[in-house]
Amino acid sequence: MKSNLCSFLRVLSASIAFLGVSTIQAVAQAPAVGTVEGRVLNADNGRYLPNARVTVEGTAIEAFTDSAGLFRLANVPAGEAKVKAFYTGLTVQTIVVAVNAGGATALDIELSATAGKTTKKDDEVLRLDVFKVAAAVEMDAASIAINEQRFSPTIKNVVSTDAFGDIAEGNIGDFVKFLPGVTIDYVSPDART
Repeated sequence: MKSNLCSFLRVLSASIAFLGVSTIQAVAQAPAVGTVEGRVLNADNGRYLPNARVTVEGTAIEAFTDSAGLFRLANVPAGEAKVKAFYTGLTVQTIVVAVNAGGATALDIELSATAGKTTKKDDEVLRLDVFKVAAAVEMDAASIAINEQRFSPTIKNVVSTDAFGDIAEGNIGDFVKFLPGVTIDYVSPDART
């Protein structure tokens, strides 16, 4: 009976050792992935960008920033990854980041409309173009409207009121008449229905 018990214990310990090695091999063979998370900032105006598209090149991994500019890319292969950020009207930014297996890597991205357009030597004088505030505001509003339409999960028509210029008396009907599929009835000079 003692030899049967010894034989049983040997078989049991061999089975446990085999299961332990199999588990270690399975864990070792699992693909090493990590997470990349951070925020996307418009460096031109200091605001965080909602609905900026963030992708990992060479994969199908993508995320869109929330209203606070935050994004999270999960299951990114460990090692070097090229993270690309896109927002309509701003220069695309591609950043190489080291992704740690099983961990989170922080990455804050700054996009700009002027990034990479001007290079200046230290002894060279930089001459700026004429600065027009109205043009920058119109571009920002148009970019926001186009970006909202482009990445909307449903059909969406977004219009920037800046595109219509100054409207007398600020009546909302004067803006609405420019929208597709809308007809306005007037009473005297005012839009009513």
